[in-house]
Amino acid sequence: MTLAGNPLVGAVKWNTGFTISANRSKVLSLGELNKLEFRTTTGGGYNFSNSGRALMNLVVGHPLGEMTGYQTAGTWKESERETAAKFGQLPGDQKFVDQNNDGKIDTKDLTVIGQALPKFFFGWTNTVSYKNFDLNFLIQGSQGNDLFNGGNVRLQAPGEGTSSVLLDRWTPDHQDTDIPGFTNQSVRTAANLPTGNMIANLRNRTDNRLSRYVEDASYVRLKNITFAYSLPTGLVGPAIKKLRVYMSAANLVTLTKYKGYDPEASSFNNNDARAGIDFSNYPTAKTYTVGFDLTF
Repeated sequence: MTLAGNPLVGAVKWNTGFTISANRSKVLSLGELNKLEFRTTTGGGYNFSNSGRALMNLVVGHPLGEMTGYQTAGTWKESERETAAKFGQLPGDQKFVDQNNDGKIDTKDLTVIGQALPKFFFGWTNTVSYKNFDLNFLIQGSQGNDLFNGGNVRLQAPGEGTSSVLLDRWTPDHQDTDIPGFTNQSVRTAANLPTGNMIANLRNRTDNRLSRYVEDASYVRLKNITFAYSLPTGLVGPAIKKLRVYMSAANLVTLTKYKGYDPEASSFNNNDARAGIDFSNYPTAKTYTVGFDLTF
């Protein structure tokens, strides 16, 4: 949908246009399959390339862009030691939601943890002019889309992580946190916990499809802005019809809750079914330009 008009038409002229678009989808058929995995080709410890561990899938009856993984619910507290032990875990370990309440965490607890496609996109264009001055700017954004912040898989990993988030990790004196604590293997062995293959995979990061890495990537961005002045024709000589001097900037301001480099980032083509994965992609650059236009 587009709305456009000229709110001001006097000495100050203002032309504006607002566009909003939304897309809804549903997978109707995959032939003989019920689910089609979109596995990544990257390694680097992300572990999304193994069969059965794809973060992004096409599932019959579901929309495009869904992320599948394990729902996390903070960390186990000391007061929950007995309950944690039933899941093969200790206080300070990541707590996972037992979706089917069968007393264990396995592939039956996989659920939708994010949606890569926005509820809507929008753009707002404006041109304001007064005498020989003109100002043009575009504000754009999206609402309701998630990004899997893959960089945090390594940045928050015990033993190799460098993220400042690790300073907020679980300790006996700091239990109200979503960041798991560091537990020596000797302590875990001494606890004689029941073993569970999926818990081992999740704890040892051989399966990183966790909801705590999914972030709201909605954003509003001043995509570009240009301020210009056109010199009066009497000042530029008979050979030049117009001389316009301008300053412009791109991606000047971005408002978002996303903690990665760029809410528009994607490690795959935006038309790809895996567009909601961000493996620490280089952010969209801010650019500044000064120039002039000559018309003879």
